Amino acid sequence: MFTMKKAHQRQLDIIELLYHNQGWHHFNDIAEAVDASVYSIRDDLSTIGSIFEDYVLLSENKQTVHADFRKDANLETFRRYYLKETISLQFLETLFFNPYLELEEIAEIILTSRSTVYRFIPELNERLSKEFALNLTTKPLKITGDERSIRDFFTIFFNMRYHPLEWPFDGINQTLIDNTIQLIADILQLTLSPPMHRQLSLMTAIGLVRNKKHQYLSQQYLTKDISTSIARIQPYFSSSTVNQQLNELLDQPLETSLLYDIFYPILLLATENSPKMPTDSSLMINHLLSFSEIMELTLNPANARNLAFGINAIISHDTLALIHQSSKITRASHFNTMIQKKQPKLFNRLTQFFKDIASSKNQDFSENTLNQLILYTVTHWDNLFQQLQNDSTPIPILVISDISEGHAQLISDDLKGYFNEAIAVSTGKEGTYQEALSLSPRPKIIVSTFDIDPISDTYIINADPLPDELTYAEVQHALNIIERTE
Repeated sequence: MFTMKKAHQRQLDIIELLYHNQGWHHFNDIAEAVDASVYSIRDDLSTIGSIFEDYVLLSENKQTVHADFRKDANLETFRRYYLKETISLQFLETLFFNPYLELEEIAEIILTSRSTVYRFIPELNERLSKEFALNLTTKPLKITGDERSIRDFFTIFFNMRYHPLEWPFDGINQTLIDNTIQLIADILQLTLSPPMHRQLSLMTAIGLVRNKKHQYLSQQYLTKDISTSIARIQPYFSSSTVNQQLNELLDQPLETSLLYDIFYPILLLATENSPKMPTDSSLMINHLLSFSEIMELTLNPANARNLAFGINAIISHDTLALIHQSSKITRASHFNTMIQKKQPKLFNRLTQFFKDIASSKNQDFSENTLNQLILYTVTHWDNLFQQLQNDSTPIPILVISDISEGHAQLISDDLKGYFNEAIAVSTGKEGTYQEALSLSPRPKIIVSTFDIDPISDTYIINADPLPDELTYAEVQHALNIIERTE
């Protein structure tokens, strides 16, 4: 939805490539992967090294580059930097806080031209209409549609644009919002995880800004259950301290309509019969427990319930229910590409699992929905990767080179970065491959830079002079066969 500048998108793609596949990379390979010239790649690497010198150290020689990422570096750091530089995001944030400005005024504030804004509005409109049933008009300049959907959209927007520890609402006391949410949770006997608490504070602040701009929720969502919850919390708000603080925050009397409009997200969470709450959580829990047995994984009941709620929320496209998810908004397709490489068995079985779910519902999930479902499951299944690592034995691979043992080590580092814990790599010199027959454990795969004679029950794969996509594909094919036969 939010189009970056071409150079920024290319730089982010380079960072993700280096991050997921740490080792030495040829400039030509990077250029081909991101569809750019070697000259542009060198220029981008120089920019990346300068901007992110506190997070990554880039080492270059004539043909290759190596990235050494600091322990506290993660992809969200890099993504958020580029997202903040995205003009369409700057436009939407300015519009959120200043809903009565003209298009030309916002263009001036974000230091861009009116024509640039007009160019990205059609793309924004297409996604807003498809995913939220909203519309961005230019005369007057505003987002139109159901107010709840508008707030849902901006919840996702601020999650994308800001780190969970950042607070984008100047003039709104975050501590007061957090404490009020906790007070309501205590009254309504809700247990809030830190990510959920953060989401509720964020959504409450969004509602507060919209309310002060005279944009109100429809009364159709004020159900009997929500009215009951409001009646339960109102007496506690009458205490002098709380009442004074909230009056300063809201700048108007604490009537039922105001409490409903501002605190709707947590009131909805407390409602057992939400109009959009998934009704088949029990069935999804059973599906997940069956899947865990097939994969020989541990899944406790509480984790299963949370997973089921989030999965059903994604399937029903209910963004309000997604407050049960963590606050990270991730590029799911890129993340899942990594999962497919590192854990192909898990990725394939999860893909089939959700396709079976779609079939049982007479639905056909889009690629984007599948990506979101896999991402959510993998990131919210407690200790998933630790379980997978404990249950798997790395497959031994021998790398040999007729150039030097250092060259063999270079190939070894590349394969380790690509296949992670799935393989255990050792290296050797030219002529030592026959000694592989006596190694323990005996290598299942030999990756060599020169032609060698076949060895029984061992896959021989060529990498001359360095691994490429064909090499990776051949190694992955061998790993798949070995996994099936063991």
